[in-house]
Amino acid sequence: MRQAVARAEAAAPGFEWNVAKASPDRQSLLLYEDFSKSAFPALLRSVSFDADGVPSIIDYSRRDNPPILHRKETLLAPDDPRIPAFAAITRRAEDLGLFKDTKRIGTRANWTAMLAEAGLRVDGPRLVAAGEAAVDVAREKTAISRNGLSQPASLMIRYGMLQPDHELFDYGCGRGDDVATLRANGYSAFGWDPNFLPGGERRPADIVNLGFVINVIEDPHEREETLRAAWGYASRGMAVS
Repeated sequence: MRQAVARAEAAAPGFEWNVAKASPDRQSLLLYEDFSKSAFPALLRSVSFDADGVPSIIDYSRRDNPPILHRKETLLAPDDPRIPAFAAITRRAEDLGLFKDTKRIGTRANWTAMLAEAGLRVDGPRLVAAGEAAVDVAREKTAISRNGLSQPASLMIRYGMLQPDHELFDYGCGRGDDVATLRANGYSAFGWDPNFLPGGERRPADIVNLGFVINVIEDPHEREETLRAAWGYASRGMAVS
């Protein structure tokens, strides 16, 4: 795959893309709308090469009814932190049976009509009820600074869930106060937060702390996907509060 992409890039220097497709006799580089800004990104441009290496460029950006992308989370790296939010959109559409008619879902106009029939609409990166105003929740503003351990972390120690020889992953660690306090008291701990510590480690640990994260996620499907993602890092157990 990498060799095919490298050949395609060499044949179309400077072509901007974010999705690549390859088969034995054809390679394509595709540029979709920003995954983080569009629930179902539209295809903007594509360049394809047949077995003879002749490029074919198509510009969809001015079309009223471009192709769109579903299940965008499947194209991300397994540890991409956006997966729970993206997968939640897919799960909601699946629960409503919107992917069953595969002949209708591939273009923006048909998909918009199908969503309307289901009482839904797209609002940027969200899938919302047709009569519902999109609500922007500033999740990062719920993170507070502490001088000591949070109650969930304290209770894990008090009741023996977190032992001195355990390692803890604080999933959604906010400002990182629990991690810092645990380390200062001899515990092995690390954290990740999409707003305050996006470059933090995300890897398996004995215990995962999912503290005050689920309560600020407004979409129930995203809550479920976040729980699944966090649980995937837990070797012994997970605390949710």
